[in-house]
Amino acid sequence: MISDFNLIISCARRLENEACSEIWFLLGEIGDEDPKVKTTEISGLIVAKTSLDPFQAVQKLREMLRRSPAEFRYTLKVVPIETVVPTRL
Repeated sequence: MISDFNLIISCARRLENEACSEIWFLLGEIGDEDPKVKTTEISGLIVAKTSLDPFQAVQKLREMLRRSPAEFRYTLKVVPIETVVPTRL
C-alpha cells in the first residue's frame, strides 16, 4: 500500500483492480502525469497519490463527472486526505 496517499477511493467489493485502472486514467485526464494507485487490505477501498492538490483533484473529478458520467463505472466516492498519521489499533 502507498504510505503517503492523499486520496481514498471507494468502489464495489471485488472490483478494486478495475477501480484502480479507472482512477489512474481519470487522474491522468485531469492533469496528473504520474498518479500512483494501489489496492488496500480492505475490500472496496483503494488509495492514490496524486501530484495535484487533493482537494482540487476531487473538484476536477466532480466537474468531469457532471460532463461525462459514463467515465465513472467503478469509482463510487473519492475523499481527499490532508495528512496520514501512524496509529496502532
